[in-house]
Amino acid sequence: MKKTLYYALLLLFATSICFAQETIRGRVVAASDGTALPGASIKLKGSSVGVSADSTGNFTLQLPGNSATIQVSFLGYKT
Repeated sequence: MKKTLYYALLLLFATSICFAQETIRGRVVAASDGTALPGASIKLKGSSVGVSADSTGNFTLQLPGNSATIQVSFLGYKT
């Protein structure tokens, strides 16, 4: 379950790097059944910059540059 969520977010992030965007958008879902994870925390690793997913698991995060690592956490899930 953790690996699928990780790979989905990695793919989303890699795509945003290829296009040199400074904003990433995505959806946090459970790997087991694809249900949205509302309220999941998405933040830039090593900083206090972050957002929470909305009620459908969607999020938009402003990046400070072309390269960054994001961390996703949700209560009850192992990170």
